[in-house]
Amino acid sequence: IAPCLNRFDKILCQSQDNQENFLRLGTLSEQCQVSGNLKFDISPSKEIESKRQDLAQYLGDERPIWVFASTHPGDEEFALSALKQAQVSQPELLLVLVPRHPERFDQVAKMCQEQELSLVRRTDKRPVTAETQVWLLDTLGELMPTYALATLVTMGGSFSQIGGHNPLEPALFKKPVIVGPDMSNFSEVFQQLSNEQGIVQLDENTDFAEALAVQVLTLLGNSEQAKYLGENAYKVV
Repeated sequence: IAPCLNRFDKILCQSQDNQENFLRLGTLSEQCQVSGNLKFDISPSKEIESKRQDLAQYLGDERPIWVFASTHPGDEEFALSALKQAQVSQPELLLVLVPRHPERFDQVAKMCQEQELSLVRRTDKRPVTAETQVWLLDTLGELMPTYALATLVTMGGSFSQIGGHNPLEPALFKKPVIVGPDMSNFSEVFQQLSNEQGIVQLDENTDFAEALAVQVLTLLGNSEQAKYLGENAYKVV
């Protein structure tokens, strides 16, 4: 692959680890530089604020909102189980589920109904009432403004072999973030957040549903801790 790589004028890497990998593949050192991670190049925009206001119109009275973002198969099962456990002491808790892939929207909706949970789909364009337990964000391009509405956020894809998804986006809005044990896609970002005490990671050898319920209730019951996590994560961004 080295002849192919050396046809490029520049290869700009997000981290030193990435640079070392390219160099091991035979890239010329003078063509290979560390530019930094472009995922840090985020900021609130007028478009995000406009969409946030639009989404907020569907929410009723103020209540705790738990956003479970970019879910993959398996994530929803323990998210729904954790929701039921948490609602024993926090019955007003709303779970916002955001499947990563659009083709799974109907499947996730069916799963919620089979669990006998009160569900509203975003595409229904119906208000989220006090009785609604799950709001299914079955749209594209609305995750960032949804983070702005969240009380706390869990990143999907981090509880299996997916490698996790970008925790910097909820951090931009100073939200406390919970992730699973596999953040290999964002190892450097995760380490920075962890070093600054700006993220909560669940242990690999644990019951994810139970551990999530405990962590969600802990953050909902301790606003100072939630604020501390969110502020520290924002500093990293």
